Parts: sequence; C-alpha cells; structure tokens
Amino acid sequence: VLYLLAGRDGRDAVAHALATVSSGGFSTRTGSIAAFDSAAVEWITTAGMLVAGTSLVVLWWGLRGSTRSLVRSTELRVYAAIVLGTSAAFCVWTQASTHDEVRPAVFTAVSAVSTTGYRVADWDTWIPATHGLLLVVVAVGAMSCSAGGGIRVVRVLGLFAQVRREVVRQRYPSSVQVAKVAGRAVEERTLDQMVGYEFVASLVVVATALAVCARGAALVAGVSLAVSALSTFGPGID
Repeated sequence: VLYLLAGRDGRDAVAHALATVSSGGFSTRTGSIAAFDSAAVEWITTAGMLVAGTSLVVLWWGLRGSTRSLVRSTELRVYAAIVLGTSAAFCVWTQASTHDEVRPAVFTAVSAVSTTGYRVADWDTWIPATHGLLLVVVAVGAMSCSAGGGIRVVRVLGLFAQVRREVVRQRYPSSVQVAKVAGRAVEERTLDQMVGYEFVASLVVVATALAVCARGAALVAGVSLAVSALSTFGPGID
C-alpha cells in the first residue's frame, strides 16, 4: 500500500514489498531502488528493511505492547546501535549534509545490516573505510529469528561473551567465570554451537575468497563476494 501511495504501479509495489519484507533484495528494475529516483520509495524501503532485520519475537512484543520487553532486549539495542552507528559513519565519510545526501547513506546502512542488498548509491566510489565497515556489518547481519542473513547479532554477542570469559580466565586462572548474553548465563553447549558456527562460516568465507581470487579477482573483491554470498546480501565491492 505504501509503495502504491508513493506512485508505484501494482506490479512494482507487490514485487518490492515481497522482496523487502523477506530481505531478498530483488527488484523489477536493473538499477534496483535507485531506478525509481524517489525519496518516498527509498524511505519506505528503508523502514521495511529495518523491520525485516528485526527479530519476529521483538515484533511480537511490539504488537502486544510489551514496552518493557523491548527496552530490556540487549540484541535489539545492539541492532539499533549498529544501524545508527553505521548510518552516522556513512554520513560522515561521504560528507553528507543535505537530505538528498543523508538518505542514501542511511539507506545503504540499513540495506547492509539487514542484508537485503538493495542499492541507491554507488558505494564503490566511496572511501575505503566505508567498504570495510560495509563488509563488517554485512557479515554480522540482522537479529536472530528475522528474515535477514549474516552470522546474526546474538551469535556475535555470544562470541564476545566467550572471548571476555577466556581473557578473564587468563588473568585469574582459578576464578569461575560464566558467559552471559543479555544478562543471562549461556550454556556451554550453546556457546560451543555458536563458536563452531562462526568458525565454519569463517572457513567458508576464506575458501570462497581463495577460489574467487584464483579466477583472477582482486583480494578485496574476492572477500567481499564471499561475505556477500554467505550473508545472502547480493552485491559485492569491486
């Protein structure tokens, strides 16, 4: 409905609604969302991608009006911080000051974090720092139980909890340390699964990048394509 109100025809509205909600990123236009050249369409898509990367559990809390649960969700706070921080960094690094300059930066950040893959800006022309941040947020991905891809925010939180515990153990070998995520102790089996998943994901990225580079691609292109494929993002960085 929002796409229709923004002036899109029925075919474009339905196709992009489905691709946005599923964080699929497919478009009926070769130029993706940029082909519409519409600020309204871009903001609608940004909002849709943001929701697509949010956990279904969090969305259920929102529908029920469980404000307390929303506020206490560590993963939601981290997800929001990643979106805001990435958007701010892109705005600074692209020297965005007007609405027409800020909008593409925010759109790109949300597209990357939710791993949707829609494009409205040619980020290949941005400074290298933006490429590095883009790869990091695409690799991390969206929240657990969401339509987005990537390693997922909760697994990254679990990895940090595990690393912190091991660092403390190195300093205090006789201490008893419990890894916690969102204030709750994480079972050893769950931690092992998280670390194992992230290790396998890293191996897949390395193997894919080496295979791509062996075909003549540059290192940055190989790594970006590997991360993009693993996170189901789509576009890569040349």
